[in-house]
Amino acid sequence: YDIAGNTWSTGANMPATLTDHAVAYYNGIAYIIAGYNGSGGVNTLYANDIAGNTWSTLAPLPQALFLPAATAINGKVYAAGGNNGSELNTLYIYDIATNTWSTGPPAPAPYLLGGYTQVGQYPYMVGGYGSSCAANSTVKMRYDKIASIGSNVTGRTRGRAGVGLAYDR
Repeated sequence: YDIAGNTWSTGANMPATLTDHAVAYYNGIAYIIAGYNGSGGVNTLYANDIAGNTWSTLAPLPQALFLPAATAINGKVYAAGGNNGSELNTLYIYDIATNTWSTGPPAPAPYLLGGYTQVGQYPYMVGGYGSSCAANSTVKMRYDKIASIGSNVTGRTRGRAGVGLAYDR
């Protein structure tokens, strides 16, 4: 979508059809992380060069999953939580320069289909999916990428799932 021209255009097709994936944006590239392909979670990582209108396939995640949270900063893409048959508290870190994944410290709680956004150097994950609305997660987590620790943060206590978070810089 071209904001200035208020017009839509069609870009190059994504290499695979996926739902329930995460997207992180860094330096003109949209990174599409994991997802669901109709029969299960996948461990794919695709990069869309927005200006060049091209796709590339990058190093796969260490495990197949869907519905993670994702963000990118300082040349790294972070994928947290998700599902691979059960809710996960894992953190995977993709190094853009070396096209490699590593495992970060686990989150204090599992995360699945909550809201997530980045504020400054911190990605935040709020809420998450439960077996019913009453069972939705009330967790609020922030990942400190400099100290490499997960922490719970204070705030809303009502369970939420499938929510969006936004930050106005």
